[in-house]
Amino acid sequence: MPVDAPDAPASVVRRVIATLRREALLGQAVYGGVPGHPAAITLSHFAALSAALDGDRGARPYLVTHGVVEVECSDVWSGADIDHR
Repeated sequence: MPVDAPDAPASVVRRVIATLRREALLGQAVYGGVPGHPAAITLSHFAALSAALDGDRGARPYLVTHGVVEVECSDVWSGADIDHR
């Protein structure tokens, strides 16, 4: 969870983590279908994801390529971060 989303409710984090417990190795919150934070990544992906990251581009390309489960969260939060208000 990035620091520029300090008002994110714990319910969003719990929802994305619950997806890992039920069905996936990668989960990402989406807000009205728009990808956002948080993302949850199991240990089995850490090394490959770390190698794939390049600068400030983020993990989205890796997540999509490796079958991320998108978790709709717009009913509990806007997904806004303080850099983009």
